[in-house]
Amino acid sequence: MRHQTVRKDPKTITRTNSVQRQPATPSSGHRIIDLQRSIGNQATQRLINSSLIQARRVSVNNHQSAQPQRIQRVVEVRPPGRGGASAFDRRDELIARMNAVSAATDFSLDGRVIRFDDRAGGVANSFEQQMRALITRGAVLPMLLITSARRVGGAPLLLDSFDFGFVDLDDLLASDDLSFQLNLIHLLTERASTRNYARRFGSAFPNPEFLRGHRVGIDAEAELLRDAIGDPTIRFNYEEERPNGTLVVAFRSDEGYRVFHVFRRAGRAERHGDIFVQTRDRRRLTVEQLRAERAAAAPAAPAPPGAPGPNLP
Repeated sequence: MRHQTVRKDPKTITRTNSVQRQPATPSSGHRIIDLQRSIGNQATQRLINSSLIQARRVSVNNHQSAQPQRIQRVVEVRPPGRGGASAFDRRDELIARMNAVSAATDFSLDGRVIRFDDRAGGVANSFEQQMRALITRGAVLPMLLITSARRVGGAPLLLDSFDFGFVDLDDLLASDDLSFQLNLIHLLTERASTRNYARRFGSAFPNPEFLRGHRVGIDAEAELLRDAIGDPTIRFNYEEERPNGTLVVAFRSDEGYRVFHVFRRAGRAERHGDIFVQTRDRRRLTVEQLRAERAAAAPAAPAPPGAPGPNLP
């Protein structure tokens, strides 16, 4: 989602040195995508040559030859293999957080596979609806769970590595509830939009392909925000890295406010996401405060036909 390597051509990895704002139309070479694709060629080659990747390829090939007609519909968690810093034994924490932010869905693990059931009495929000769609689509979407102590290409990740399938559970769980939902939906949507992702992760994806998936993930975030706030005009605005290393993804409403998804470093390795709103008059609000203000400003609903009128003197 947030970490991949910008490529000008298949053999050359370049990085820009300036901090640039990325507008709603993405293009290669900007700083935020440089950060998102921060894994170098040497790290890529080491993982490609590792027994982890070779074993994964053999396993996938054997499964496909045994069941060539079967369509798998799987979102699954996996251990990261060699390199240490596995968070696979904490996978239940991921499921618990998913259930905590859901109103009408109970998520569970069937071995390594994430399943869901209806929860009585609730109405599914956008996070639940999108997760259900991802779980039941015709694709295998792996998440190799790591802690923030894991280094890839000599550096810590921000949330995940698209190329290698890693997901930093510490970053996910340290984020606030809405950020957690946006992050999980983004990284899974990004992988789901990439052809044969489960067969190909572990090597470097072409940058245009990553950028397409990244934009689909951003669109999924915007959809979730529209549902969470109740404003159908919310759309992606820009993303940038600030001079202090803070990463910002901004969304804009036609009502004049912006929603900022901000990633700050909580410790030496962990980086968490937070959401806040800046109004047209530059007040800073939580999403809950914005919803309350919008509800208070909304016109009263008309009385249904036949309803008694007001008591007049």
